[in-house]
Amino acid sequence: MARPPAEPADDTVSPRGLPTQRLTPKPIFVDASGGRRRRLRILVAALVTPAVAYVALLVSTLLGGPTLPALLPQRAKSTGADKLTTSHVTEPLTNQHTTPTAKSASEPALSTKASTTKATTMASTKASTTKASTKQWSTRVIQGTYVLGPGESVASNRMRITMRTDGNLVITDENGVVHWSSHTLSEGAHAVFQGDGNFVVYNASQETLWSSNTAENPGAELVIQNDGNVVVLSTDGRALWAAGTEH
Repeated sequence: MARPPAEPADDTVSPRGLPTQRLTPKPIFVDASGGRRRRLRILVAALVTPAVAYVALLVSTLLGGPTLPALLPQRAKSTGADKLTTSHVTEPLTNQHTTPTAKSASEPALSTKASTTKATTMASTKASTTKASTKQWSTRVIQGTYVLGPGESVASNRMRITMRTDGNLVITDENGVVHWSSHTLSEGAHAVFQGDGNFVVYNASQETLWSSNTAENPGAELVIQNDGNVVVLSTDGRALWAAGTEH
């Protein structure tokens, strides 16, 4: 029988006659989709996932949702966070307490100024009233016959009787205010307090323009009283005529 051919031995003989071992390649296992495609999917997933997360976070921020610091885990002890919280809390509280304090500080100043002004005004008014009330007004007694020519006058320290150049006889107070007038207008007129007790305004022709109608009272006096009134008094102290200028 013929022998089957012998299988080649794994060992061969080197040119030097030494046996050598034949190297057999090891098998390589590859999945159905292939190793390269798997690595490509992993790489794409690693790039796409952060991009999607960033876009989602950006959209959430624009819509008023949570931001990145809110999503990150907070440390249990964070000195920076404590400082940030303290600064945000302390500043409004400081502003709240500072503004009323400044306002309350200005209000007493304004109140004090108003009170000082009011007190000064009251003191000035009181001083003026006191001065006016304490001033000693004098009385002037005029006996007949007494003549007042155009532009001439007779007065006390409070009232003045003036014969104006226009012919008008007037009685004015210490401030120059007219309290009484004869309403006579005649150039060259003059006034006479006569010895019979009559007070008369005559024109240049010696015609009567005005009179007190107190004639036939010899010894009567024309008196400028300290109360501001001008009167004609009889010898027994009766008022025969009064201008009514007291004030």
